[in-house]
Amino acid sequence: MKQPGASAFRARPSTANAPSGMAEASRPQERPARSIRFRLLAIALLPTLVILPLLLGIAIARWNAKFDALLITKVNGDLTIAHQYLSRILENTGEHIQALAVSAAFRDTVGSDETPGPAGIPGEEPQDARP
Repeated sequence: MKQPGASAFRARPSTANAPSGMAEASRPQERPARSIRFRLLAIALLPTLVILPLLLGIAIARWNAKFDALLITKVNGDLTIAHQYLSRILENTGEHIQALAVSAAFRDTVGSDETPGPAGIPGEEPQDARP
């Protein structure tokens, strides 16, 4: 017959005084309790350790893009200046060559009528030659 207040299940024997070995292996491992201080430190540092590298990466990417745009603008300006300088040199060189050709033709035209002077200028007499 059942006693009043007794349960239908038999009580498990205590393992407190049992020898080590099988009894400890059957018991689940308990995690060491973490202090509130550690939890608060993790709550404070994890967002910083996650957000700071993200912000740093975004800043580096934007800086790199702006720096590339600045370099492209600078190179375009330098190439424009170089192109203008080259066209001015070619224009001046063309004018000089044309002036040289005209002066040579002028000398040939005038030189056939008169003898050139000492400096190669037609019509001038040397200053040392006196009659």
